[in-house]
Amino acid sequence: MSATLAPAVDRSPAARRRGGARTTVTAGTWRLVRMALHRDRTALPATAAVIVAMVAITAASITKGYPTAASRQELAATLGASPAFLALLGPLQATGVAAVSSWRVGLFMIAAVGVVVAMSVVRHTRKEEEAGRTELVRAGATGALAPLLAAGKVGVITAAASAVPIMLVTARLADGRPGAWWVGAQYFGVGVAAAGLAMLVAQLATTSRTATAMAAATVMVGYALRGVADVRQDLGWLHWVSPIGWAQKVDPFGTPSLWPFVLCLALGVALAVVAGVVALHRDLGAGLIQPRPGPARAAGLRSPWALQVRVHGSTVPTWAVAAGSYGLIVGLILPSIASLLTSSPRLEKALTALGGASGLENVMTATVVGFAGMAAGAWAITVTMALVHDESLGRLGLVLSTPVSRGRFAGAAAGLLVIGVVAIPVVFALMLAGGHLMAGGPMPTSLTDPLGGALVQIPPSLVVAGLALALYGWAPRAVVAAWVLVVWGFIMDIAAVLLGLPSWVAKISPYALVPRVPGETVSAGTLVALVAVAVALAVVGALGLRRRDLING
Repeated sequence: MSATLAPAVDRSPAARRRGGARTTVTAGTWRLVRMALHRDRTALPATAAVIVAMVAITAASITKGYPTAASRQELAATLGASPAFLALLGPLQATGVAAVSSWRVGLFMIAAVGVVVAMSVVRHTRKEEEAGRTELVRAGATGALAPLLAAGKVGVITAAASAVPIMLVTARLADGRPGAWWVGAQYFGVGVAAAGLAMLVAQLATTSRTATAMAAATVMVGYALRGVADVRQDLGWLHWVSPIGWAQKVDPFGTPSLWPFVLCLALGVALAVVAGVVALHRDLGAGLIQPRPGPARAAGLRSPWALQVRVHGSTVPTWAVAAGSYGLIVGLILPSIASLLTSSPRLEKALTALGGASGLENVMTATVVGFAGMAAGAWAITVTMALVHDESLGRLGLVLSTPVSRGRFAGAAAGLLVIGVVAIPVVFALMLAGGHLMAGGPMPTSLTDPLGGALVQIPPSLVVAGLALALYGWAPRAVVAAWVLVVWGFIMDIAAVLLGLPSWVAKISPYALVPRVPGETVSAGTLVALVAVAVALAVVGALGLRRRDLING
């Protein structure tokens, strides 16, 4: 599709009362903002609630697990000084409940807020344009920049919806001390920068999928580089290459600094301005990053399986490499944990309680491989949601108009999900093992430990994929509900033990049903049962797809 980008003319009654039409490129922006917020009336509060709940649960776990100032100082001197935790969470520079809680969840959650904001902006820009709705909106009294500006404002509102409640929760923990306000600035600053980034990539990429991947990958690369800077003092300058590092430099509970926050805001505004310039000089539907054109004759697309691989298969290596890159960084710093034994008597005591340095390595390996398993489940949900999107655009109807049954289509989708769910944690484990070996880790445990942990994560990820397919088969609009299993698993991985919750509460998520490998005994019966549940859910989804009407729009 294409459309002229001449400035829109405001023909509203208000404009006529002012004595004629007024030319503006921003006409209708706030109407689009209200419409976008109405569409996000469920997703936006739910996302903010999950983020705030994780902060609150983490704070409760810190209060219970480390109730005294001495215990929190012990934490700072032991795990807070570990290279592994420096890479994951950054330095712990204060020992108040608010400071420790912010440290335990802060930088990773700040990056997560950035990704959520970027996804929101892309959803309201390139995805709308890709679906043809932007052209319909632009046909009215709407300015050329109105859709882009509206999406940017929604992104800023999304960042504020997370930052303000987190700031209030932290303020209560900090007894009104000013550090809480700076915590809110960290979240909001990264959110604004991510909104500007997403506005720009939405103009460069031709598809919403590519734009989302570019924005999310940029945010997470910044998070990873910040981790390298914390572990390697000689690479401290890496703190200044991304908004995540700038947010860390705000230092809420140490010596707060305003300038990193201002840098985040300035970057967001600058990227938004560049995005606006690009938007005014491109055709609607165009972009610099074009999808690779297919062959003139689709000889290879003779089956629904080939179609699934062609359309969604490229997301598997993208997610696997992105996750594996983080695994590589963790693997490179894993052997350095052993050197901590001689750094502090208190640290030596803590590590001995965990089984020595190798025990802490096992804990670290099991934890990050568990995150890789959750990433595989998250990938399965996003692909299933893409199936819903394709169906709403009428693409599934076109496929089914050929000699392809609904059962074959469902089987092809399930097959692709199985491959992705296996590939993502396995690639993560192999790259973690590679980093460990390059840093001097021993053979064969450097390879077998993470690979064993990755294999254990596959059955619960298959259950998540099966639930997504079951929801797709019977109630496609409800596929988003499958996120509960992933989010709950992540929350309980942090808080279940420290909060002393009943075991059944943690086991709502299938990720809590599998052992932490390396370090715990594997039960084959549990893994087989999870696979059986996943297969049953996929079958239920296929039956539902055969019975229901296709969604339209």
